[in-house]
Amino acid sequence: MAEFRDEGRLARRPVKVAYVTTYDAHDPTQWSGTGYHIAKALETHGVEVVYVGPLEDRGGATLSARQYWHRLTRNRRFLRERDLRVAKAYATQIEEQLRGSDVDIVLSPGTIPIAVLNTSVPVAFWTDATFAQMVGLYPEFEMLAGASIESGNAMERHALASASLAIYASEWAARSAVDDYGAAPSRVKVVPFGANIDCDRDADAVATIVDSRATDVCRLLFVGVDWHRKGGDIALRITAGIAALGVPVELTVVGSEPDIPAQLRDVVLVRGYVDKSTTEGRRELDALFARSHFLLMPSRAECFGIVFCEASSFGLPSIASTVGGIPSAVTEGRNGHLFPISTIVESSAVRIADLWRSPSRYRALCATTFAEYEERLNWGVAGATCHAHLDTLVQSRDAASAALPRVTVITVVYNGAGHIEETIRAVASQSYANLDYIVVDGGSTDGTVAILERCDDLIDRWVSEPDAGLYDAMNKAVAMVSDPSSYIIFAHSDDTLHSPDAIERVVELGKGADLVYGKMLFVDGETSGVMGRRVDLQDLARETLCHPATLVRRHVFDSVGQFDTSFRVAADYDHIVRCFAHPVTTRFADVIVTRMRMGGLSGSQFMLSCLERKRVVRAYFSGLSRLAGVSQVNFYDIPRNTARHWLDRAGLLGHWRALKRS
Repeated sequence: MAEFRDEGRLARRPVKVAYVTTYDAHDPTQWSGTGYHIAKALETHGVEVVYVGPLEDRGGATLSARQYWHRLTRNRRFLRERDLRVAKAYATQIEEQLRGSDVDIVLSPGTIPIAVLNTSVPVAFWTDATFAQMVGLYPEFEMLAGASIESGNAMERHALASASLAIYASEWAARSAVDDYGAAPSRVKVVPFGANIDCDRDADAVATIVDSRATDVCRLLFVGVDWHRKGGDIALRITAGIAALGVPVELTVVGSEPDIPAQLRDVVLVRGYVDKSTTEGRRELDALFARSHFLLMPSRAECFGIVFCEASSFGLPSIASTVGGIPSAVTEGRNGHLFPISTIVESSAVRIADLWRSPSRYRALCATTFAEYEERLNWGVAGATCHAHLDTLVQSRDAASAALPRVTVITVVYNGAGHIEETIRAVASQSYANLDYIVVDGGSTDGTVAILERCDDLIDRWVSEPDAGLYDAMNKAVAMVSDPSSYIIFAHSDDTLHSPDAIERVVELGKGADLVYGKMLFVDGETSGVMGRRVDLQDLARETLCHPATLVRRHVFDSVGQFDTSFRVAADYDHIVRCFAHPVTTRFADVIVTRMRMGGLSGSQFMLSCLERKRVVRAYFSGLSRLAGVSQVNFYDIPRNTARHWLDRAGLLGHWRALKRS
């Protein structure tokens, strides 16, 4: 037997985050180390990080074939990771790994793995661009197949719609979330990334580094594997422009091995790729950052640029373009200078030459460059800011949960192994923040108990013991609910809550009434229909509410009474009529709450149901209402059911249903 949740658990421990990545987030070589440093920054600030990943895309040969087909026949790039099947596979794996976890938030450094995630806890992500911005911006997002663009936008839109918090590294990306996908501005935050290096330098140490830089040659540093996108050819032209202004200049190229024009080979040093994940590589890059006068990055496309943060940690000013998210990494006049890509060659050459000829101005720029690192561009600050946003989200959720009425979902089951797990998981997926779940099993012998044991982490309390029937078990479950203001709703093994926000919506529309009733979707083989409308007491003589779509306050059972166990089929109808006859506030919620499979107890014992319904009608109604109620059963319900029975026996029921649908 599982016990009820401890309501104060969030206040007594640090925020617990499920950190979801498609790759191994313990590996600092993945995504240039950014995913790794995000997790470590949060841990440094007391966040308990539960690593979820790496994940398998599980697209199989089908998606490989689609990639090949698009490339071969249309010369288009098909993005496997932007296919909905991959997103669903990721979501399934995440949900499996979260089962039994008590995390407060799901956080991912990207929208792909959480795009279609179905979970009751808040979801957040921290990334550097939206899909709309990436299309056509980076080489791997050029010449995309139409299917990839469509599904990529759909996944991005779904992720933003379902996320409680969307954090971006730049204002540029944050604007796209709002403008391109209609994200709520209140849910969108900007937190720049930090430098993916260790830094124990202080202002005095950086001043010493700056003073040690050469005075006879202006050293520029270019760092980028993608020579064209990073603007390597533009950097060569800027270097030539500086030389033309009479400034002795030297450009070191790291990450690329381009062909250098003959006239620049004396001033351009090509170092090639340096692996910063190794001790030797990191040491070499640190030395280059320390000895250079300017980081030169005239990028044509850039989502953010971690390299600007790393350069700032050495007091190395950046000269960059204004494209993409760079202005959130480089603050004009503080840790460098920004120029439009169309004028950057001439303008930046003049600016670098001016600063070279004014050592005091250059040193002042270096000092503010390091200040930018200390104040904004390190993982300590980034982690603290992100932690604050996550903590605010948890606190607001707790406050909202405390303000919301508790809802207790009750499932009564006996030998329901065929569908009970689906019912349980539908309850577990509810977005409602103040939910309890009780399952009462009547001593099943068909494997139901084994399923309850396997799903124990999804249930607040369950018992398995013999009872005196359905309504005895329901009364037993009601007695387990101690909060008199708690709503109670029954979702038995033939019922599933219609959508993850079903409880949330019906409570919202209920406006605090003692009894709130909604709609129910009936499913009978290939046919289905929706039942439920606003009624008053007199209407109940001829119809009833959809009991699995009805929420009733716990205290109503004290004032009106529990389910009458002398009924075998219609005690729920009897109880609803008593509620309407009693001074109980009621409200109709125009929303589908539950999906019910036909063929349960009331369906298989229809005649008994009719007899018991007439018993209720005769007990609580009089005059024309009683006559209408009894007539409804005798002259409509019974003949209709008999006709269905004979049609079924004659093999014509399917044809009759098809005719109705047409």
